[in-house]
Amino acid sequence: MKSMLICEGSTDSVLIQYFMRNTYQWEDTRESFLISKKFKTFRVLKKEERLLCIGGSGGASRILEKFGYMLELNSLAADEEEYNKIVILTDRDEVDTEAEFCTKIRDMMSERHVQTQQEIKNNEWIHCHMQNGQKKEITVDILLLVIPFEETGAMETFLLKAIAENDPYDAQLICQSNQFVESVDPKKDI
Repeated sequence: MKSMLICEGSTDSVLIQYFMRNTYQWEDTRESFLISKKFKTFRVLKKEERLLCIGGSGGASRILEKFGYMLELNSLAADEEEYNKIVILTDRDEVDTEAEFCTKIRDMMSERHVQTQQEIKNNEWIHCHMQNGQKKEITVDILLLVIPFEETGAMETFLLKAIAENDPYDAQLICQSNQFVESVDPKKDI
């Protein structure tokens, strides 16, 4: 089973890799995929027989373009070559970020004949059907994650909190890093 996680950029990609390796014991693999050239950053993790591709899109404005590319790739895929799960991960930069992404994802799915009976919602998998390159129906699960869930902010902050909760050493390192950042520009609040 292949999954694709599309995020904004390099920092998100590195933090997600670190989180998946240290929290869920995914391992780096040196497997090469042609789609890696479509992403600014790209890494493949493996756990048992599952592959997780993590692609940094090169910015929030390019996430949906990469999502469209993944749907197109699935529509051309041979049997067993499709991506079974696609995750779209972005920051909640503004209050309406989630609603905008839901609308644009729904439109893109409709354009590419991806069908679902479910409403697109943050942090909920939707079960979808589409045809692959051999005109066979395939199943694709799609997840939109706009993080943090309840407030505006950066995903990096959310992930650092999650990492700190799982490891005392990392928690101390993150705390010291935050203190350092706060001390760099003492006039920033003036």
